[in-house]
Amino acid sequence: MKAQIVLYQGLIDRSLFFYPNYKVFFCGVFLISLSISIIEMTAKKNNTSKKIIGYAMYVVAFAMPLSHVPGVLNLYQTQVTTGLSLDTWVIYFIGGLVPFAYAISNRIKPLIISNILWVTIDALMLYGIIKFGVLSGNNSFERLLLFNNIGKTLAGLGLIALSTAAILFGYDLINTPRRGKK
Repeated sequence: MKAQIVLYQGLIDRSLFFYPNYKVFFCGVFLISLSISIIEMTAKKNNTSKKIIGYAMYVVAFAMPLSHVPGVLNLYQTQVTTGLSLDTWVIYFIGGLVPFAYAISNRIKPLIISNILWVTIDALMLYGIIKFGVLSGNNSFERLLLFNNIGKTLAGLGLIALSTAAILFGYDLINTPRRGKK
């Protein structure tokens, strides 16, 4: 169930709001998958429903990342990066590594497949944005802006990681039993 929630979060973050033309389709896919999951949670141990859920997860694992292929094709055909944010795609790429690691550590095949496709799409977009946007001209200001944006993104991600580590460390300190004096 945790894997399905992670997958649904990825669907919401990436697909439903990124391409407005696909909103209706992906809202439908999301709602169908969510309702199937609710049926699975409330149903008895039924092999048929588990098989249906498994097949639905594989379909969604392939369909959702492939929904970004038109955007990738558009970038490489037109070679125009207007409206594409390098920062956003760096965050998508780095953020996509976390559910990928989770899927590998828990051996959840639909999530592994989905996240391999997401990381591939993100890497293609990053390469295209850098190649056609920043490195296409002789404008040194654009390159300086690229390095500045990458630095700011990495600094922000570092602050998030340090904050999370501090919170987890504090939680661990609070829940560690204290040794009493003898």
